[in-house]
Amino acid sequence: MAARGNRVAFADQLRGIAALLVVIAHFGAVFWHNQPAVAEMTGLPPAFATPPAGLAFTIPILLGTFQFGAAGVALFFLISGYVIPFSLRGRSPGSFLVARLVRLMPTYWIGFALQALVILGVGRLLGGTFPRDPLDIVLNLLPGPHMLTGRPTLDGIVWTLDIEVWFYLLAALAAPALLARSAAFLLYPLGVGLAGAALALFPAWAGWPPGALRHAFAGLSLAAPMLLFMMVGTVLHLAEADARWRRAAFLVIPALLLAVALLLRWWPVARLDSQTPSYLAMAALFVAAHALRHRIPAWRWPTRLAAISYPLYVVHAVSGYAIMVVLTRWGWPPAATMAAALAYALLAATALHRLVEEPTRRLSARLGREEWIEARARAVAP
Repeated sequence: MAARGNRVAFADQLRGIAALLVVIAHFGAVFWHNQPAVAEMTGLPPAFATPPAGLAFTIPILLGTFQFGAAGVALFFLISGYVIPFSLRGRSPGSFLVARLVRLMPTYWIGFALQALVILGVGRLLGGTFPRDPLDIVLNLLPGPHMLTGRPTLDGIVWTLDIEVWFYLLAALAAPALLARSAAFLLYPLGVGLAGAALALFPAWAGWPPGALRHAFAGLSLAAPMLLFMMVGTVLHLAEADARWRRAAFLVIPALLLAVALLLRWWPVARLDSQTPSYLAMAALFVAAHALRHRIPAWRWPTRLAAISYPLYVVHAVSGYAIMVVLTRWGWPPAATMAAALAYALLAATALHRLVEEPTRRLSARLGREEWIEARARAVAP
C-alpha cells in the first residue's frame, strides 16, 4: 500500500465500507430471514420458525432494491479490478500468480479451519451435525476450481473468492496489454462477454449438458458478469495513467455495465436482476470516488476496517451464524446476539490479520520482484 501512496486511499475507504455492508447483510438480515439456509450451512436445527418481532425493517437489506450484501461484494470486486494491476508491475505472470496465492491462501485456509472448529463446537453443544463431507472440505480449500464442481461452500460466500481467483488468471493472461496500456486489453472483456453470453444462452436452445459439465457451465456463466464488472475498476486504473484511456472509459465502462446487467438477467440457474441496481449503484459510487480521490478525507474507521477486511470476510459468516444460533436459543435479544457475533468476528479477524495475513502480505509483496528485475537486467545487458 505504501508503494502506491495516496492514489488508492479512496479504495481503502470503500473497502472498509464494503466490509461493513457485507457483515450487516449477514448478521442483520440473512440470519433472521433465511433460517433454512443458516441451518443448512451450520448443520444446526433452525433457531426459530419465524423471525423475532420488530425485525421486519431489515428485510430490504436482503431483498430490497439496494441489497447490502450485493453492494458490498460489488465494491470488493471493483477495488480488486482497480488495484490488481499494481501487483502485476515488476513481476512475471507466473510470479504474480504465486504471490497472490501466498497473499490469500494461508489466511483463507486458517480462517476456514477456525470456522469449521466453531461449527463443530456448537454442534456438540446443540446436538448438530457437521454439514459438509470430506470431499466438500477438500474442494472448499481450492477456490477457483471449486466453482466448477457444483459442491456446496462451507459458508455460502466463498464463491466471491472463486471469482477473484479467476480474475487473477485473467489478469496474468492480460498482463502484457495491461502493463503496456494497450487497446489489446479490450479483447479480454470482449472474449469474456461473448463466452458468458454463449454459456448463458446455450441452455435456452440445447438444454443443460449432463452431469459435472452442467455445474461447470453454471459456475462459468456466473463468473463472466462478475469478471466484466471487475474490469470497470481495471479501466479506471488504465485511465489514471493514459489520456487515451480516459477518453475511452466514457464508452468502455457503460458497455461493460450493460453486458453485466444482461448476463445477470440471463444467468441460467436463476435470474439475478434484483442485484443489478446494487451493482450499478456501486459502480457509480466507485467512479465518483475515483474522480474525487484526492479530496476524500482519510476517515479512520473505514481504514481500520479495511485493514482486516479480508480476514473478516474469511471468518465471520457461518461461525457467526453458529454463535447466533446458540445465543438465540439461550434467549438473548436480537441486538445483543448481533453485537456478540460482531465482536467475535472482529476479534477473530484482527488476530488472523496480525498473525497470518500481515506476514504473508509482506512475503507476497517481495515475491518475484527481485528475480524479475534481475532477469530483465540480464536481458538488456550488452
